[in-house]
Amino acid sequence: TSVFGYDYLGRAGEVQRTTTSGGNTITESYLYSYIPPGGNGGLLGSVVLRRQVNGGGWTTIRQVVYTYYDGVKPYGNLGDLEFATVEDGAGNVLGTSYYRYYYSADAGTTGYFGALKYAFGPQSYARLVAAVGDPTQATDAAVAPYADYYFEYAPPNNTPVGEHPVSKEVVQGAGDSQTAGGLGTFTYVYT
Repeated sequence: TSVFGYDYLGRAGEVQRTTTSGGNTITESYLYSYIPPGGNGGLLGSVVLRRQVNGGGWTTIRQVVYTYYDGVKPYGNLGDLEFATVEDGAGNVLGTSYYRYYYSADAGTTGYFGALKYAFGPQSYARLVAAVGDPTQATDAAVAPYADYYFEYAPPNNTPVGEHPVSKEVVQGAGDSQTAGGLGTFTYVYT
């Protein structure tokens, strides 16, 4: 495995690995692209996995495209990851993950600015879209039942200086379906 190219800021542009199997030399390449200068400039924009057999042409296998909060929309801060969309080689969406954070308008006793609040994997995101339409316009109360994870954090005065460890975690599929709707709640105390 080697880095085969860097961009003008010294970030990896391509990583390749080569193996031989059944008499064929297979090279896999990960191409990295970054968001141009601006609000989220410099953050990872996409990664493309492509494959080459015996020095032939490249075939795109998978790609992931990253979208970030712009600092204006609710539920996230500038630079926070909003969506990670996985696509097949032809650009068809295979799944989308969605994230919400504590942001300036809601950071308080249960979280802090920039902390992860909700995480939705591809299956949960699909259920969320079916239930609420555009999840970016839905309230926290509306999206909460579909989240894979929800986090609350301990205030910094109860922990070592500067730390905000998780104090509560709600996990989909980890609870009793009769009383908790399948949501398991875990609380953590630190000494």
